[in-house]
Amino acid sequence: MKIALDHDSTLAATGVVAFELIGDDAAGLTYENVESWEWGLETFGAARYLSGMWHAWTLRPLEVPVMDESVVETVRRLAEDHEIHIVTSQPDHMGVAEGKEQWLQHHGIPYEKFVVVGPDTTKAFLDYDVYVDDKPYLPERVNRWNPDARVFVRDHRYNREAVGEYVRIHKLADVLPHLVDDEENELALADDGNGDC
Repeated sequence: MKIALDHDSTLAATGVVAFELIGDDAAGLTYENVESWEWGLETFGAARYLSGMWHAWTLRPLEVPVMDESVVETVRRLAEDHEIHIVTSQPDHMGVAEGKEQWLQHHGIPYEKFVVVGPDTTKAFLDYDVYVDDKPYLPERVNRWNPDARVFVRDHRYNREAVGEYVRIHKLADVLPHLVDDEENELALADDGNGDC
């Protein structure tokens, strides 16, 4: 299978560094503070918010933490049997893609392609079997444009109103029982106690 893994807020906790870069009034904010998909734009203004998000990648890419402790090992396991593409939406801002790729290399995250989708298009138009993302509008669009694809939504407060068919995940490893068939996944899920993925 061909899997599209989103970068920001799915693999990488970009907001952790971005909030620091936005300034004092964003200090101490976490993903739980982000109430809606438009929250950052409404709270700080588009220029300031997006500047923080993109400068996290141009100024401090190796300081951006992984979204959860399972990210690296999960992608490695998926890559054993599937074609992994990192698919990220971003403007053509100098250095952002390079910072993201540097981050992937630093963490040893395997992938076959790094795909940048501009802000005026949707990942749903791309031909993937599986999408793993945090965007609240993506499941509905994938269901419409690519109805045979499976969608996993990385849980955040801002995407809990997502519409369409999808599986909500709380950490990246939650995709494994759906995409990798082996006894080790069953044991990991049982040990975790979080079988409601």
